[in-house]
Formats: sequence, structure tokens, C-alpha cells
Amino acid sequence: MRLTVLSALGIIKSGTYLEGSSKKGLPIRNTWDIVCGPVANDQTAPVIDLFLDGMYDEEEAIKRLLPQKLRDQFVFKTPEAISLLRCKEVICL
Repeated sequence: MRLTVLSALGIIKSGTYLEGSSKKGLPIRNTWDIVCGPVANDQTAPVIDLFLDGMYDEEEAIKRLLPQKLRDQFVFKTPEAISLLRCKEVICL
């Protein structure tokens, strides 16, 4: 049942880099239910800024971004995707 529901959803998982995304644009699909991919952090921001300013070409920017250990972020964009979320644990601080 769970796999059937997941396969019916539009899910995109990007790796550390979607090849050619800066030139061709990301695969645009407004109907993605769940989007997952690496999140920029304080270490990635300078590299991205220098790339956008033209100081780094695509190859140099990728070379500098790949070694970074970025964590994935999940975005649940539709009610169908959100309905799959379950609370596993609550931690009170």
C-alpha cells in the first residue's frame, strides 16, 4: 500500500548537483508532490555568489561545491504528500 501511494506521487530527488541546471534550468514541474535535495549553507553561499557574479565558471563552482557535506531538505508541497507524514517522536527540551 505504502509503495503504491508513493509511486503515485510526483517525487524529485536531486543529487549534489543537477548537471546543466545553470544553463538549461532545473526540470520544472509545478506538480511535484515532494522535492528533496541538498540545502545551501554558510559554506556554499560564497561559492554561489562568486558563480553568479561570473568569478567562477560552472566547472569551478561544481569543484568547490562537491566536497561539501550538505544535508538534504525535504519539501512536502501538496496535501497528498503531507498526509503521508507521521510523528515518530517528540523531544521536549
